Amino acid sequence: MRRSLAALITAAVGKLRRARVLPHITGSLHLIERLTHDKTVGQACTGIGGYDDIHAGTSVVVRDDASKIVATGSLAAGKVVDRLSLVGTCGFDFEVDVPDSAFCQVEVSHRGNVTFSKGDLEGRSWTVALSLG
Repeated sequence: MRRSLAALITAAVGKLRRARVLPHITGSLHLIERLTHDKTVGQACTGIGGYDDIHAGTSVVVRDDASKIVATGSLAAGKVVDRLSLVGTCGFDFEVDVPDSAFCQVEVSHRGNVTFSKGDLEGRSWTVALSLG
């Protein structure tokens, strides 16, 4: 029994070593817009008016260098990250695992693709910052 358990553990470790670890993109979308007077830094926020499609759960789509969809994710809940008078920034985070590709295109909602090369992403430690508004 002891020998078979050791063999199982050895096989599992071997599989883990051979498993391909996908790059993990950590991103943020900063939406700059008018805020109601009662919103302060740290409070929940969503897009309003022409940005009402930007909220928790909004789709994040990643395409490869052939424009094929290779990963999807969604925005986390937004929070006010800064404010200046009536204008402020609502920040949304997202995370997605992507396959290896020379380039990838990130799109939030229907707002258009932002293209990053693999070298850019590696240089940014696989972190992207997008803005809108």
